[in-house]
Amino acid sequence: MRRRNVVEVFAAVVLLGACSTTTELGGGATTPIGDSAPVTTQGSGLPMSAEACALSHDTLEVAADAYMAMNGEYAETLQQMVDASLLMTATNLAWAYTYTPGDRDYVITAVVGGPCD
Repeated sequence: MRRRNVVEVFAAVVLLGACSTTTELGGGATTPIGDSAPVTTQGSGLPMSAEACALSHDTLEVAADAYMAMNGEYAETLQQMVDASLLMTATNLAWAYTYTPGDRDYVITAVVGGPCD
């Protein structure tokens, strides 16, 4: 488990939230910047560039770590992070978040057939 300074975690949440696109939340499509950002469209039909997938993953990671910093334990659901104002929605078509109480860390995996699979 990575330990982060609480101030750094909250700053990262704010910055990632400001940079987040609606694609991370399951909304519109993204356009790759230049030729270096391949677009994936598998399954959901919502294209996401490699950069958008990484940002979406990082947003969940920062929200989970911020929840831990605030509550002393990881959230069991995305809805708990929404209720704590760390995420805008509990729906994520790209990533599945799982945490079982008593486990040492959470797990974030790509949704099979999702835009980051």
